[in-house]
Amino acid sequence: MVFGFGYKAKNIPSYPSAISGCVLHLAADFGITLSSNLTMQVSGWADQSGGGGAGARGGIGVNGFTQTTIANQPIYFSGGSANGAPYLTFTIAGASQMASAQPVTTNTTNWTQFIVVQVLNTAVLNQFIFSTGSGNGFGFEQTSTTRAILETGVGGEVFGTTSSNWEAWANWDTAGVNTTCQVNGVAVSSAGNISPTAATTASTLGSTAGSGAGSGTFNLSEVIVYSRTLATGELASVNNYLQSKYRL
Repeated sequence: MVFGFGYKAKNIPSYPSAISGCVLHLAADFGITLSSNLTMQVSGWADQSGGGGAGARGGIGVNGFTQTTIANQPIYFSGGSANGAPYLTFTIAGASQMASAQPVTTNTTNWTQFIVVQVLNTAVLNQFIFSTGSGNGFGFEQTSTTRAILETGVGGEVFGTTSSNWEAWANWDTAGVNTTCQVNGVAVSSAGNISPTAATTASTLGSTAGSGAGSGTFNLSEVIVYSRTLATGELASVNNYLQSKYRL
């Protein structure tokens, strides 16, 4: 059963898919497929990156995420995140994970990613919140104390301590020269070239393979990825969209 859920959110700027290069847009207010309407377990999350004009929701893209194993499905909540928006919970006990059919992007340079997340429980082991590829690619992660970007095979970049607040994290790479991070639109760190190796397999949300019970628990409302570095005005537009929608 597929659901599109609504909630009150006024004066939201243009949808991110109206900006060129959008290869993934997951938002918990649209395209959620439940395996059970009793337990609210999520088997599918549709990608909205198929393009859209100013103010219009994007069409269905090719990078939707699925999970057919019930024990590993995240749980859907229709409201209660920042500004009352819906969200998915990825849990320790369920080792929740969803995957796309292919890498969202295989770029090793020139990409931009955003995620709206609330970390509920941290862990000693690293936990990918979004990862492109298995053993390759890039992703947001948490450790027991910090937020970080992990570029597998190259290293990671810490961008502050983990918070229990709802936050919009952003990260982008410019021609393999530097990697920059933001929290709620404010720059919090910048590093040298830590661009990832090219992704070769499916992208994932949630616990990475092998981490299991060592992973943290987090709530997730939105994920946006571009296969290029956004210009300053475009970064501001996406941040305005997220901050307006979630009142961050």
